[in-house]
Amino acid sequence: MHRSVQASRSRTLRAGQILIAIAGVFLLLSVWPYGSATKSLPAVSPITFRNGAKAAGPDFVLENSPTPQKHLIETMPGGVADFDYNGDGLLDIYLTNGAAIPSLSKDSPHYFNRLFRNEGGWKFTDVTQEAGVSGSGYSMGVAADYDMTATSTCS
Repeated sequence: MHRSVQASRSRTLRAGQILIAIAGVFLLLSVWPYGSATKSLPAVSPITFRNGAKAAGPDFVLENSPTPQKHLIETMPGGVADFDYNGDGLLDIYLTNGAAIPSLSKDSPHYFNRLFRNEGGWKFTDVTQEAGVSGSGYSMGVAADYDMTATSTCS
């Protein structure tokens, strides 16, 4: 019986020590680095978000051609790559897209992959047709390694 009382006191003592340690940490945090608890933290402005997508120009809707059969390709369409395709020092955006099912062909412009040239100042222009990168087939991803010195295209 004596041991159980002693063990109970030991647990109580440990719990008390933990509470004191936690209180000490909170006290330390309340005065550091400002020196006293009476000084307040500097005012922080709230974070605000602005949706600038429409004004920026990239108009893209991912078309995965959903079917009642839920084909595997329907769950994995699309990809995005940011790279400087024209060598102007600005990152351009390339988005891949699905295709019609069951043909798996991009038989309509709404299935085209899209390349958006960065004009600077958060403005982008669709240059898919002039760059010849609308793609073919059902695209599920993209990796970009564009060599400006060679004659190549991305798809």
